Amino acid sequence: MSPRLTYLCSFFQIMSSLIDNNNPVNIGKLIKKYSFERLVGMIEISGKCWALKRNLRGLLNRLYYFQKGVDIYLKAILSREIPNLA
Repeated sequence: MSPRLTYLCSFFQIMSSLIDNNNPVNIGKLIKKYSFERLVGMIEISGKCWALKRNLRGLLNRLYYFQKGVDIYLKAILSREIPNLA
Protein backbone atom coordinates (compact mmCIF):
# COMPACT_ATOMS: atom_id res chain seq x y z
CA MET A 1 0.00 0.00 0.00
CA SER A 2 1.29 3.46 -0.84
CA PRO A 3 2.24 5.89 1.94
CA ARG A 4 -0.69 8.14 0.97
CA LEU A 5 -3.22 5.31 1.29
CA THR A 6 -1.66 4.25 4.58
CA TYR A 7 -2.03 7.80 5.86
CA LEU A 8 -5.67 8.02 4.74
CA CYS A 9 -6.51 4.67 6.35
CA SER A 10 -4.91 5.73 9.62
CA PHE A 11 -6.53 9.16 9.51
CA PHE A 12 -10.07 7.82 9.13
CA GLN A 13 -9.44 5.16 11.76
CA ILE A 14 -8.42 7.89 14.21
CA MET A 15 -11.46 10.04 13.27
CA SER A 16 -13.69 7.05 13.94
CA SER A 17 -12.00 6.46 17.31
CA LEU A 18 -12.71 10.04 18.36
CA ILE A 19 -16.41 9.22 18.59
CA ASP A 20 -16.26 5.71 20.04
CA ASN A 21 -17.86 6.86 23.29
CA ASN A 22 -20.56 8.97 21.62
CA ASN A 23 -18.68 12.22 22.24
CA PRO A 24 -21.26 14.81 21.09
CA VAL A 25 -18.71 17.58 20.49
CA ASN A 26 -16.54 15.42 18.23
CA ILE A 27 -19.61 13.96 16.48
CA GLY A 28 -20.87 17.47 15.73
CA LYS A 29 -17.51 18.60 14.37
CA LEU A 30 -17.10 15.52 12.19
CA ILE A 31 -20.66 15.72 10.82
CA LYS A 32 -19.97 19.32 9.75
CA LYS A 33 -16.73 18.29 8.04
CA TYR A 34 -17.84 14.95 6.57
CA SER A 35 -21.40 14.90 5.29
CA PHE A 36 -23.07 11.61 4.54
CA GLU A 37 -22.83 12.26 0.80
CA ARG A 38 -19.15 13.12 1.04
CA LEU A 39 -18.29 9.92 2.91
CA VAL A 40 -20.29 7.76 0.51
CA GLY A 41 -18.50 9.49 -2.38
CA MET A 42 -15.15 8.74 -0.76
CA ILE A 43 -16.13 5.09 -0.42
CA GLU A 44 -17.06 5.02 -4.10
CA ILE A 45 -13.70 6.39 -5.22
CA SER A 46 -11.69 4.26 -2.81
CA GLY A 47 -11.84 1.49 -5.38
CA LYS A 48 -10.62 -1.87 -4.14
CA CYS A 49 -8.66 -0.53 -1.20
CA TRP A 50 -10.51 -2.53 1.44
CA ALA A 51 -8.60 -0.97 4.36
CA LEU A 52 -9.66 2.54 3.37
CA LYS A 53 -13.23 1.40 2.70
CA ARG A 54 -13.38 -0.28 6.11
CA ASN A 55 -12.28 2.85 7.95
CA LEU A 56 -14.56 5.12 5.93
CA ARG A 57 -17.51 2.81 6.60
CA GLY A 58 -16.65 2.73 10.30
CA LEU A 59 -16.79 6.52 10.44
CA LEU A 60 -19.97 6.58 8.37
CA ASN A 61 -21.62 4.05 10.67
CA ARG A 62 -20.72 5.92 13.84
CA LEU A 63 -21.76 9.31 12.49
CA TYR A 64 -24.97 8.49 10.68
CA TYR A 65 -26.36 4.97 10.96
CA PHE A 66 -26.85 5.00 14.71
CA GLN A 67 -28.30 8.52 14.98
CA LYS A 68 -31.94 9.53 15.18
CA GLY A 69 -33.61 10.05 11.81
CA VAL A 70 -31.38 7.60 9.98
CA ASP A 71 -34.26 6.69 7.68
CA ILE A 72 -33.60 9.85 5.65
CA TYR A 73 -30.36 8.23 4.48
CA LEU A 74 -32.00 4.98 3.41
CA LYS A 75 -32.30 5.94 -0.27
CA ALA A 76 -28.63 6.92 -0.47
CA ILE A 77 -27.59 3.78 1.40
CA LEU A 78 -29.51 1.57 -0.99
CA SER A 79 -28.57 3.37 -4.19
CA ARG A 80 -24.90 4.18 -3.52
CA GLU A 81 -23.48 2.25 -0.57
CA ILE A 82 -24.88 -1.24 -1.20
CA PRO A 83 -23.23 -1.54 -4.66
CA ASN A 84 -19.89 -0.60 -3.06
CA LEU A 85 -19.83 -3.75 -0.95
CA ALA A 86 -18.10 -5.62 -3.75
